[in-house]
Amino acid sequence: ATGSGPKDQSMCGNSGAIIDIIYEYGGGATGITVSNLPTGLVSQAYGNGIKISGTPIVGGTYTVTTTGQSGSCTAKTETGTISLSSAASISLISGEQNQTLCSDDAQLTNTVDSFAGAPGVKVEGLPEGVTYETLGTNVTIKGTPTVWGSYTYMITTTGAVAPCLPDTLRGTIRINEEASLELKSGSTTVNQSVC
Repeated sequence: ATGSGPKDQSMCGNSGAIIDIIYEYGGGATGITVSNLPTGLVSQAYGNGIKISGTPIVGGTYTVTTTGQSGSCTAKTETGTISLSSAASISLISGEQNQTLCSDDAQLTNTVDSFAGAPGVKVEGLPEGVTYETLGTNVTIKGTPTVWGSYTYMITTTGAVAPCLPDTLRGTIRINEEASLELKSGSTTVNQSVC
């Protein structure tokens, strides 16, 4: 069987249908069969051969074999593989992704995000005094900012299997400067006695 189209295809999660795979038979063969198609794929007659199409639910290896060859001629066989990789994702499971604090009392509420489809994460853009730690598939952002201002941070998955792309979750930490009050008329005028 000769193939017209990529017989081996890699896909990310539920990214849709495969690119149609077309096989034609020739020579002494009079037909063609396909076996072990991954769930979600179908084969149908297509000219002098078959077309494999559809949206796979699981990955797997299929086999295409010629039929009808005569005498001592042997069937020709080819295999193809459909690979599915899990799509990377990040989601908030506790705390607040966006927080606003005052500089005098700037203890963050711990933010915990869960990630999947990737072996790790990286966190960028945190203000000084704020850190993160990863335990299993959870990443916790915590700490006490030491400078005021507005900071947008990003949590990005790492190590996703191609063709899957990394997923990114953004959050904001805003630390407002506390109000101040200072006596300017001299220390002796704070407390005054008047007759």
